[in-house]
Amino acid sequence: MNIKFEILMYLVIFLIVFIITLIINMIKYKNNNLDKIIELNYLLSKFNLKVKDINIKNHLLIISLIDGIIISLVVNLISYLKFNYLVRLAIGFALLVILIYIIYEIYGKILKAKRKEKKR
Repeated sequence: MNIKFEILMYLVIFLIVFIITLIINMIKYKNNNLDKIIELNYLLSKFNLKVKDINIKNHLLIISLIDGIIISLVVNLISYLKFNYLVRLAIGFALLVILIYIIYEIYGKILKAKRKEKKR
């Protein structure tokens, strides 16, 4: 396949996912439904963070970026595989879960380190 086409597809998928998740998260933020933002709840509970310790709007933007990167990466990687549909679906699901865990763990550790720096 053409590399320019692949890059364009990655960017289109990324932008679509990013914009949709950002809009959904901002609507939940405006309606005071922060408890319905799963990614934010995971970070707050796993790394013992408090809502007052972080700037919610900035983190909703970063969460939307992370979601866009993860989903577009998985979709593009799966499109290269030449297996049948069910195998590609299983591999895609596994990749999705692994990437979500790894990237949100890294992001949570960064947030925790920043919180420790602020307390000094």
